[in-house]
Amino acid sequence: NLPHALLQALTADHNDMDAVLRAFSVAVRDLVRVAAEGNNAIERAHANHRPTPLLSALVGGCIGAGRDVTAGGATHDTSGLQGVGLADVVDSLVAVHRAVFDEKWLTWRSLRAALDDDLGDETLRARLRDLPRHGEDDPLARHYAAAVSEIFAAEVRGLENGRGGRYLPGFWTMTTHQGFGRRTGALPSGRRAGEALSNGVSPSVGSERRGPTAVLCSVSAVTRVGNGYVLNTKLAPDVASKAGVIPSLVRGFFA
Repeated sequence: NLPHALLQALTADHNDMDAVLRAFSVAVRDLVRVAAEGNNAIERAHANHRPTPLLSALVGGCIGAGRDVTAGGATHDTSGLQGVGLADVVDSLVAVHRAVFDEKWLTWRSLRAALDDDLGDETLRARLRDLPRHGEDDPLARHYAAAVSEIFAAEVRGLENGRGGRYLPGFWTMTTHQGFGRRTGALPSGRRAGEALSNGVSPSVGSERRGPTAVLCSVSAVTRVGNGYVLNTKLAPDVASKAGVIPSLVRGFFA
């Protein structure tokens, strides 16, 4: 839950955005290590009590090694750890950068008071939501998308799973962005407590204000990850139905 790490970082005042990112990085490191320790405990329990012989017969390396897949028999023995809420963190960092440091219409005290009040001031919330966001191909948002994704990915890459393989970072959230969202407080991005977090590397809800090419350009700033990511974007029917539009967007994105 990357926004949870950000909220931990924002409990203290900081002198600049570099200090904010350092505090966020420490919180991410702690969360990632706890998550990996929990996952390793689950995998040890599976190896000891819930082996999977049929699956192992179908996974390369297990038969030759004479070991179940749960015990490290696979040739490629990685584990994935997913970062949730990337866009929410990016949008929040842009908001802090602009509102607290550049334009100074919020102090740390007033920001925390607004979050504690669940952004009850609609004028303030609208002003926060009007700032540049992930998905709009904004240079500042791209900067933080690169920074946040790399902070998370670097912490995950340094971990080893219980089977002797590596952890790989990813950004596909299944339905976890819904569950985490219900347990996460208000954010500087203008998101209220309990609302769903962003899905995968997709923009947060309502942030695709400059169209699909801006979304794709924004996501290109996200660091490369070994365990993949999900990008959901939307096209109006009259656009999607035009010949060549979807193939062109896909080819352009990967290019």
